[in-house]
Amino acid sequence: MLELMHFPEELLDASEFKAPAAKSIRKNEMQMAKQLIESMASKWEPRQYNDEYHKALEKMIERKIQSGGKPAPARLRRSVLLTSWT
Repeated sequence: MLELMHFPEELLDASEFKAPAAKSIRKNEMQMAKQLIESMASKWEPRQYNDEYHKALEKMIERKIQSGGKPAPARLRRSVLLTSWT
């Protein structure tokens, strides 16, 4: 999950928000939108994705356990994406 933080001046009070006016969509526009979505859709294949962050985190934790809580040597820290966590 990705979370974007905002500065206070970037936020609006809910009472200040004005929703755009509703517009009707022509039949051919709706058909084109559906065709575009269908052409870009594909079956979800979760096996083709790897959680590299989780793997790197587990490796770092294991090394820390093995070292008795001491920071990993510098040569190992560079190879891990989570360098700020060591």
